[in-house]
Amino acid sequence: MGVLWCRDVADVLIGARWREDAPPQAAAVCNEAGDAAAPVASMATVSVAAGVFLAVALTPLLVSRAFEDDSPAAFSALTETGEIAGWSRTSTPTTTWRPRYLQPPFERFESFTSEGRSVGVYVAFYRHQSGVRKLVSSENVLVASGDIQWLQISAGQRETRIPSGPNRVQTADLSNRAGERLRVWRWYWVEGRWTHSPIYAKALTAFARLSGRGDDSAVVILAMPLATGPDAQQTADAVLESFLGHAIAPLGGELQKMGGRG
Repeated sequence: MGVLWCRDVADVLIGARWREDAPPQAAAVCNEAGDAAAPVASMATVSVAAGVFLAVALTPLLVSRAFEDDSPAAFSALTETGEIAGWSRTSTPTTTWRPRYLQPPFERFESFTSEGRSVGVYVAFYRHQSGVRKLVSSENVLVASGDIQWLQISAGQRETRIPSGPNRVQTADLSNRAGERLRVWRWYWVEGRWTHSPIYAKALTAFARLSGRGDDSAVVILAMPLATGPDAQQTADAVLESFLGHAIAPLGGELQKMGGRG
């Protein structure tokens, strides 16, 4: 079962076609497990020895990570994204809509404008994740099932052409009772890596935790008003891609600082 599980994880990580390359440790561990032909007793002995070694080697790292602060005060200095070329921060919200992410130690919604266009940026950052507080969860959604104002009317994916950014993002269209429509992009950050895949984000977080590097991770969501007409999505996507091309560096730098790796 251990070998099969290991191969499954490697398939998820190594099989990805995007920039989110699998950690080399995953392939190494799986190859060793797959090539092993030792008797069961020997494997058990090796497993115990490996477990003891890992416990001794990783304990200092795990202990240090356990004491990292995840209170709101720990993120008080990170209240704003850095300057985004060609865009101005505004106090007028792009929209009243907010995604539902449960118990992040830090979250923020900002709005930016440029030449009459407005884009909202939501960031939720997670640390010390658990069964009830974690980045990737069925409870963390763009629109909650009981929401009486907003409805998600479509979902998909889209490739991007942004250097140092995600190669692909999740997309969605939302609408509310008042007739407001939004185009939304969503993706994840884990240890300096971008990915649109919740499965990949979860696997990266698990490997980081097992390696003693903690479980810091985040979701980034962009939202902008969606017009009517046959080309509305394409127009909105073009604006969001242009915005992200300028915003990816300050966003990534901020998340690195949050994760203590800036």
